[in-house]
Amino acid sequence: DKTEKQSFNWKKLLPMPLVGFLISIVVLLLAIPIPGWVSTTFSMVGGIVTPMSLIYIGIILADAGLKSIHFDRDSILALIGRFIIAPAVMIIILKLFGGSMPKLESSTLIIQAAAPG
Repeated sequence: DKTEKQSFNWKKLLPMPLVGFLISIVVLLLAIPIPGWVSTTFSMVGGIVTPMSLIYIGIILADAGLKSIHFDRDSILALIGRFIIAPAVMIIILKLFGGSMPKLESSTLIIQAAAPG
């Protein structure tokens, strides 16, 4: 028998990025006006997300060191598949089926095919 009452952990069910997303959907759907300074602040924070994530990734890679990276046969095949074969397949698909697609959109699809993820 457990004498302690177990409580439900809402933080696991609703992580903060999801809560922020849900709040933003409500604000957008209800057309709630946002003060200018809040919008400017969010724009500034949004502008530094990518540089900050790149700095963080650089720090992690520097801590790991380049000697920890080993290229075995599977790694090389995965890299070739992701960065050579996937974009080549996308180029072929776009040449065959994307006749009237604008250049920017087709280029975006090719880059996304090569993006790690």
